[in-house]
Amino acid sequence: MDDGNLKWRYQLINYGTDDRPDLKLHEVYFNAITGKIEGWTENPYQISGYENAQEIEEDLKMILKAIQGNGVVSINDIDV
Repeated sequence: MDDGNLKWRYQLINYGTDDRPDLKLHEVYFNAITGKIEGWTENPYQISGYENAQEIEEDLKMILKAIQGNGVVSINDIDV
């Protein structure tokens, strides 16, 4: 794979089941051409380490956009 095609985004990943979801927000790395998730951060995303409220607000907007646009992916459906 050409690393130029590797991008990142926020993604909700369901570690539970449809009946008992356990959603966690991760940064995932995906192929921009195929859309296939190639990897994700080991730990769920945490809102911390910001220097000011504006940085948090901008990140939250990106997170909301990702949730609305990418939905939820089951951990069982990610083949890495």
